[in-house]
Amino acid sequence: MKMFSVGVLGDAADELLPLPPNVDLEAYSVVDVSAEAYDNNTAHSGKSLLRGTLTG
Repeated sequence: MKMFSVGVLGDAADELLPLPPNVDLEAYSVVDVSAEAYDNNTAHSGKSLLRGTLTG
């Protein structure tokens, strides 16, 4: 399974996290928001807070 980090959520009610321009969204089927430590490690912690499927 291929994943990549798109950024860090802040305190705002709405958050905009732009995707890199070269991302092929057809290659991905899931969005996963995970709890991560501030340790410069972008790998998934295994602690998913929210997950949903991409459709379109």
